Amino acid sequence: MVDGNIILSVAKAMELLQILSQAGKPLLLKELTALCGYPKSTVFGLLTTMRAYDVVTQTPDGRYTLGLRLFEYGRQVERSWDISTVARPYMEHLCRQTGASVMLSVCEGGSVITLDQVETRGSLRVVSDTGSRLPIYCTSQGKVFLAHMSRTGAEALLRHYAPLMRYIIAPIVPDAQDREECLSDAALRVWEKFGTYDPARGSWTAWLTALTRNTALNRARKKSGGSEELSGDLPSAEPTPEERLLQQERRQALERALTALPQRDRLLFYRKYYYRQSTAQIAAELGTTERAVEGRLYRIKELYGCTGRPNEGLRIDPVEQARRIREAEQNDPVLRGRVIHGVADPAIFDESRGESIAAMMERSPNFLHWKPGDHTRLAGKMQFHYRLNFDADGRPMLQVFNTCKHFIRTLPNLVYDESNVEDIDTRQEDHIYDECRYVLMENPISPPARRTALPPPDDPLDLHRQARFYRI
Repeated sequence: MVDGNIILSVAKAMELLQILSQAGKPLLLKELTALCGYPKSTVFGLLTTMRAYDVVTQTPDGRYTLGLRLFEYGRQVERSWDISTVARPYMEHLCRQTGASVMLSVCEGGSVITLDQVETRGSLRVVSDTGSRLPIYCTSQGKVFLAHMSRTGAEALLRHYAPLMRYIIAPIVPDAQDREECLSDAALRVWEKFGTYDPARGSWTAWLTALTRNTALNRARKKSGGSEELSGDLPSAEPTPEERLLQQERRQALERALTALPQRDRLLFYRKYYYRQSTAQIAAELGTTERAVEGRLYRIKELYGCTGRPNEGLRIDPVEQARRIREAEQNDPVLRGRVIHGVADPAIFDESRGESIAAMMERSPNFLHWKPGDHTRLAGKMQFHYRLNFDADGRPMLQVFNTCKHFIRTLPNLVYDESNVEDIDTRQEDHIYDECRYVLMENPISPPARRTALPPPDDPLDLHRQARFYRI
């Protein structure tokens, strides 16, 4: 992902400086490690070296921030630039004439650096810190550079983004020689289509990423004997009404799902399913194990909780989830003061990726204790069927109250699996069904004897009988 002449340790040190600069506040070692993705030992070694040269300093509470030596370097750079002195009168004149803020910027690689600015007192104000460096595609100055960039500038910009293009191509095109040829093809397409780039339709990075990715996919399809080609550009600005509606529905569904994810999981999703990176590559770049990556991907696919929309889940932190359960048990007039038996999916006891969910919930101050439920699927399903009969006294063995809205909404809609006709189709909204199944398996019953007579009239709720409550 980097040029062969670049020293990786220096590149990593510069990345740490960039993170500290963008943070705007001192950061702990673990925070820097999480943001850059490098091993903790590597980050600590880099910070120790930079501290020795006063590039980085450490606060009394152990946090790291930029050192004063960088201020000295910045002043030297400022004195070496006399363009601001020359441009200042013209900037002030332009500000008075337009009533808008005026900024003096320079394009360097894929970034825009603000050298000087004149702010207006009018309503239209654009403020950018002097000396700030921002990506060329996300600033108004950058979009001006892109719109009027010469071929020479485009070549320089392309060289700057070549590592990104290689990074996108690598998981899609496995052969090294093919990757270099694919990079040349993508660069040629960028050159040919550079004049068609429209900043109003999206960022430069999005345009470049889409073009490079589609070029790589087309090459991979040709290698495998496919003939259908993807467009080397962003989708057409004028799709048909049907295509527009379908795109909108898909976009909204995907946005809802991704918005519910933490940023780390969202980036993991993009790596795996958009850039087609292998699990091994993701694990190596994030400094974790393949098993941990697979576990996170599995959790992304199935989100638990209820949002009110069919088969759409909600992610809640286990500790927060335990707090809500305990609060409900203490405040609900029906549950308060009762001994509640916690039965849960055995998956919450998994410790392969660290502390289990069950252990998190059992900690102070919630103290929720769980027992692993018996998740034998067919036996659990039959417990449902057994309880749909009446007992020997004519009482129903499965009672559902009108407050169990999602139980009533989901359970009657479940259908059998076409390939496994003895079990339900697990692609449905079956979470409440599974929870109930665990509770039923806690107290399994035998198949009731067949009765020919109708049940005698009786109180179906049997309010005088001691009820046993379950936390599910």
